[in-house]
Amino acid sequence: MKKIAYVLFLWILWTGIEAQELPTVDYTQLEKELDEIDTSHTVLINFWATWCAPCVAELPYFKKIIEQKPDLIAVFVSLDFPDQKESTLIPFILENNLPGRHFLLDDPAAHDWVDKVDTRWSGALPATLLLKKEQKYFHEGKFNTYEELEAFLEGS
Repeated sequence: MKKIAYVLFLWILWTGIEAQELPTVDYTQLEKELDEIDTSHTVLINFWATWCAPCVAELPYFKKIIEQKPDLIAVFVSLDFPDQKESTLIPFILENNLPGRHFLLDDPAAHDWVDKVDTRWSGALPATLLLKKEQKYFHEGKFNTYEELEAFLEGS
């Protein structure tokens, strides 16, 4: 077990992601963080969780689009359980080489903040928000193909 922990520690150092780079925030703090993002670029915000099979299934599409569009700012907001941040979430992000900014949203009062993300959002995962040229676009549910995500990005 010590060897696994040591390897994970080295991997974290090598890839540059650390626990403090995966802040745990409530929705008010998340809003402040998102307000600081340069919106002259296209910003893609994905709400997801490691326990959500559709969320995990679409992550390769996000990874590919981020690689192909270097000006795209990607933000991943995890709704994983806070007590699993170190044991599940960070290792998952590292193992899957998931680029972008990452946050763990720990705000149990979803009824207070889901509508602030988008009034059309039922709260189901995954959900994706696109900020593009002072416009906001929303997609609830899984992107079934890379082309579907790309069309959302280009057509919005």
